[in-house]
Amino acid sequence: MSLPAYRAADPARTYYAFQGGWSFLSALAFTLNMVYFVKDVGLSPLQLVLVGTTLEVACFAFERSRPASWPTCTAAGCRWSSASR
Repeated sequence: MSLPAYRAADPARTYYAFQGGWSFLSALAFTLNMVYFVKDVGLSPLQLVLVGTTLEVACFAFERSRPASWPTCTAAGCRWSSASR
């Protein structure tokens, strides 16, 4: 009995599947987080707004930009910037 031939995965299809799955899971996590805040913690609407604003400000304040040495990837492939070499 022989194994089926290996077929390389389509990069674009793999990328879209990964991004779609990641988007779904992160939206689900944020939704369940808000349900937890309302049901178990018992936050009021004003407190929910304040918690959400604090989370967004923290994400914005601590967001890091992409280093110049990282590759730039497009559908055609990845290219390293000239600054990294």
